[in-house]
Order: sequence, then structure tokens, then C-alpha cells
Amino acid sequence: MTATTLGNRRETTGLSGAVAAEWVKLWSVRSTWWSLGATALLIVGYVLIVSVSASASRANGIEVPPMTPIEVAAGGVFMMGQLGLATLAALAMAGEYSTGSILSTLQHVPRRGRLLLAKILVIAPVLFVAGTAVTLLGALAGIPFLQEVAGPWSLGEVVTSAVRLGGYSAVVGVMALGIAAMLRSVAGTLGCVFLLQLILPMALESTGVEFLMTASEYFPGTAGMALLGAEDPIYSAVTAVAILIGWAAVAWAGGVTVLRWRDAV
Repeated sequence: MTATTLGNRRETTGLSGAVAAEWVKLWSVRSTWWSLGATALLIVGYVLIVSVSASASRANGIEVPPMTPIEVAAGGVFMMGQLGLATLAALAMAGEYSTGSILSTLQHVPRRGRLLLAKILVIAPVLFVAGTAVTLLGALAGIPFLQEVAGPWSLGEVVTSAVRLGGYSAVVGVMALGIAAMLRSVAGTLGCVFLLQLILPMALESTGVEFLMTASEYFPGTAGMALLGAEDPIYSAVTAVAILIGWAAVAWAGGVTVLRWRDAV
């Protein structure tokens, strides 16, 4: 067996071992279950409030536009659920700095790029499944409460939208993971994600300055709304996916760069 073969085997084992370790760490802490449970409760609560309010308004003679269960659930994921899922991603990285376990992690996986890649390979699929599942749960919860307000919908549309939201959740999680590697703070990471997703695009758009309004269209929050089927989207879903992946890639590259440049403590 050649040295090259042994080196390649070590590289493969190294990444697979790092992924296995990150998987165990993710599911062995209570914060993972709390984050997922809180996200589901927030989305279901949002859906129930919006659905009951819309039905009550229609019953009182107030004109309410038709809305489908998946539209209400998508709003819950975008307004509240994505931050809950981003918290899980932030804890997977920044949480290790608060506990000091990052020292042990970097001793076992000294290559910063491999470490962050292993975390992404664990977090992204988990958030994809979680985002899809909580969207379906939210849509299901809203069906009996929308009543006459419910617009036409099909199972295929619900599943397609849920999968899109799952993918969106995964990309936001990767972005949060990269930001957490740079900031080493869960609160700071969530604040940065909140700014990029909601505050900055809205602030830039409200200025009325043309180039700032154009810049707001390329923030991840705006791309997310286009991907989730907002009315009169600025660009196609393919363009929205490209923008979101670009933000995630920049965050990952920034995280790796900072991890390599800075001490672990």
C-alpha cells in the first residue's frame, strides 16, 4: 500500500470521524431538543393566531383575502421559525466557546476547514429535515382553523413548499454556523442573522435611494421571500437559491479564515 493511499485513507477517516463526533455532540445536549421543540411551538402558535384571527375577522364581516395553510405556515417559518433553527446552528459552534469544549474539539480536529465542514455536514441535513417537518406541522395545524378563509390548495403544493422551506432553513443554518465561528457568540450570531434576514433589507428599501433599494434585493432575507413564493417576486427561485448559497459560502469562508487566524480561546 503506497503512502498516497494511506494519506487519502487518513483524510477520509478524518472527515468521517469528525462528522461522527459532531453528530454525537449535537444529539447529546439538551439545547438541541429545546431549540427544535421551541421552533415547532413558535410556528404552530403563529399559525393558530393568524388562522383564528382571520376566521374571526371574516365572521365579523371584515374582508379577509383567502390564504392557504402552507402560506400561513411559511410566514411562521420566515418570521419566527428560522431564528429558532439558526439558534441550533449557532449553539453548535459558539456554544463550544462558552463551555470551553472548543479546546478539546480543535485538539482532535486541528484542521479548521475540516472542523467547520464536519459541522455543516451535520447541521445542514438536520435543519433541512426540521424545517420541512415544522412547516408541514404548521400547515396541518392551520387547516381546521382557517375554515372559510382557506384558499385552494393541494397536497403537492404543500409538500413542495415544505421542501423549499427545509432547504432555506438549511442554508440559513450554514450561514449562522459560519457567522458563529467568526463571532464566538450565540447572541451576536443571532443578532447578525436577524439583521441580514429582516432589518437591513427593510431599512435599505425604505430609504428610497435607488442603489440602496437595489442592494436590498440581494440580501438573504429578500432571496428567501422570493424562494418561498412571495407575491411579485423580484427574481426567479433559481436566482434566489444562488444568492442564498452565495451568502452561506461567504459565511463559511469567513468562519474558516477567522478560525485559522485566531487562537481557539
